Amino acid sequence: MKELIGVLLMLISALLASFGAVYLKKASSLLSFNIMKLIRNRPLIIGVMIYGLGTIIAIPAYIFAELSLLYPLIATSYVWTCILSVYYLKEKMNAWKWSGIGLIIIGVSIIGIGY
Repeated sequence: MKELIGVLLMLISALLASFGAVYLKKASSLLSFNIMKLIRNRPLIIGVMIYGLGTIIAIPAYIFAELSLLYPLIATSYVWTCILSVYYLKEKMNAWKWSGIGLIIIGVSIIGIGY
């Protein structure tokens, strides 16, 4: 049960990191090296905050399970990021990218099952 809590926290952390990455991508189109424009860059602020929240949630996850189980779950952020970028950023995915996502899911599953 303890390990399940750690796994869930890490998966939530990975999902939040992916949302943070989407916001950072949106912020990049508004990027400027003017400090006032950076402060007003709402997607940048939101992206950094969501990314930070994901990191904060990951820290207590390490209490509940071993690093060798939890850390590979961060790879699910690649899966979430691809799905979110298709949905929110209208990016295109080709067969190679979907194959890579499939391999990530298989790899993470094997690590979880083998634990």
